[in-house]
Amino acid sequence: MDRNIRSNGPCADHKTIIRILLSRADTLSMIGRFQKSLDDTRKALAISRAMNDREKEIDSLLWEGHAYLKLSDFDGTISSSQQALELSLAEEYLEGQTQAFYNLGRAHMSKGDDTLALEYMGRTQETAKKTGNNEVLGDTLSDMGLLYKSMGEYPQAVECLAQALGLSRQTGDRHNQAGCLNNLGLIQSARGDNEQARENYESSLSICREIGDVCGQASVLNNIGAILHLRGNLDGAQQYLLQSLKIRERTGDLFGQAIILGNLGLQELSRGNFQSSFDFLNRTLLIREKIGDRKGQASTLNNIGRLLLKQHQPGRASGYLERALVLAQELGDRELNSRISLARSELRLEQKNLPEALKVLEETRQQMEMLGWKQGQADCWLLWGRVCTAQQDWHEAEAKFKEAIALNEILKNDRSLAETCLEYGRMLKNSGEERPAAELLGRAQDLFLRLNLPERAEQAKNI
Repeated sequence: MDRNIRSNGPCADHKTIIRILLSRADTLSMIGRFQKSLDDTRKALAISRAMNDREKEIDSLLWEGHAYLKLSDFDGTISSSQQALELSLAEEYLEGQTQAFYNLGRAHMSKGDDTLALEYMGRTQETAKKTGNNEVLGDTLSDMGLLYKSMGEYPQAVECLAQALGLSRQTGDRHNQAGCLNNLGLIQSARGDNEQARENYESSLSICREIGDVCGQASVLNNIGAILHLRGNLDGAQQYLLQSLKIRERTGDLFGQAIILGNLGLQELSRGNFQSSFDFLNRTLLIREKIGDRKGQASTLNNIGRLLLKQHQPGRASGYLERALVLAQELGDRELNSRISLARSELRLEQKNLPEALKVLEETRQQMEMLGWKQGQADCWLLWGRVCTAQQDWHEAEAKFKEAIALNEILKNDRSLAETCLEYGRMLKNSGEERPAAELLGRAQDLFLRLNLPERAEQAKNI
């Protein structure tokens, strides 16, 4: 960040010391020693202020903001970056403005305020183009891709990430290249292309290991675990998630820890371990509240609501889901809103308010289709089949279950496929179709055994 802007006669020696401190802070951040990185930025900041060196003061503030971001202190990032921005504007220092806008965008993105984050990323993009800083421009486009994903704008998300990946290859920025591949994987997974997503995750992980980016490794390990979970490989998923959690705990990354603990909670939910699932999700919620991650809070509240519905506690579930809905609507996150709508449909089913369940399901299905979220659509068809079963509308229930099976087979999601076969088989048995019911329940039993879920297999056997 060295640039020729005004300073009041500092000597060269202190500049060298600050440059060394900030370079070391960068290295420490890369290997996950965030508190040590913050300590070095503070030392650099103190020296720059003592020497009345505006250039180095701005650089130090920007690195301090970056360190706070890694420590999940988003308000600290905003404070340091805002100070850097004000100084950069006074000094007409475009490079400082660019980095300050970027830090502010990242902080608001982490807090779940996607609209404000996108505004700052747009300003970063403008100033980065003026200065020709393709490295920051690539990072910005990559993050904008994730923001557009949250807003349900998948074509724009893919376009941003494709541009970012092209820039990273052009500039040789391996760090951003790994990030782009990881983010592309997230979008591909959301749209049901888990094979391509896994390929991009593996490429990203290889680069992160090559350049020593432990934080990047933790992120990708979590995402691979999420794909394995979707496919029903719970044991394999857990191995990746625990590797990721170990890195997050070692580096003190609370934001990352919350993500992993939440995913472990969902794993326990899939296994039917309700108390363990609640404990993981509650730990996640406490961390997200502590760091001010509103989007994460909404997602976790929704997952706790889903857990309580599995335990047939609609009264308690309703409170969590309403809190989740309020936050998601404030944030304008379309993907998250659709997830919560699906849980609210299940709540209406549990309350035996079947007309309202169908009404919410139709709205949810439309949201899922607009987003192009294949797994969400499969989950929607499954729940729809259950509602029709409760209405004893056997023909309509069968049609919905078949839709769910077809999608899950395409997505290769054996866990969801097993649940669908179980519910479909249960419906056929209730309607007097003994032979096809036995075939479907047998298939569900085989799938559950393959997934190492013997209790669910026994349940399918005993229907």
